[in-house]
Amino acid sequence: MDRLKKIKINFLWIYLLLIWVAEIALVKISFILGALLHIMILFSLFLHGPFRHKTEETKIYIALSFVPLIRIINISIPIVPISAVYWYILVEIPGWLAVLAFIKIFGDRPAELGLKAGRVPLQLTIGIILGIPLGLLCYLTLLPEPLLPQMEILHLIIAIIIVAACALLEETIFRGILFNQ
Repeated sequence: MDRLKKIKINFLWIYLLLIWVAEIALVKISFILGALLHIMILFSLFLHGPFRHKTEETKIYIALSFVPLIRIINISIPIVPISAVYWYILVEIPGWLAVLAFIKIFGDRPAELGLKAGRVPLQLTIGIILGIPLGLLCYLTLLPEPLLPQMEILHLIIAIIIVAACALLEETIFRGILFNQ
């Protein structure tokens, strides 16, 4: 194996290991330590990526930076008394801005990131057949607090739009950007 390629693979494994350690630290050791590790990993990826000479190598490191970025955004939003569904907006706006910047910098078309409509009936069928039972199983397992303050049609429509936008963002980042690198 080419020496440079081996170094590149080793760096990627090191970053993945560091992200794993930061998650363990965040949950099991110290919230502040985990957050600081994620911040250091993010800055390291931002600095490491541009110093790579080939665009595809830079792209891998910048794409990987979405993982600590999302975690940092999730844990850094201050707690204020608003409905849980609106937290998603606060968390996802920086994520969407980062995705749009990634697309602009690297010139990826939305279709290259999996953002294309095709086989809609098949996708809906799979979503209904798998989504409803898996969603129910997750709900019964976790028993989460309700996302909506009151069950009104307007609140329900807003919640559906917000959750769909969040799901689209996460799919774009994890399946579109990270998976394709």
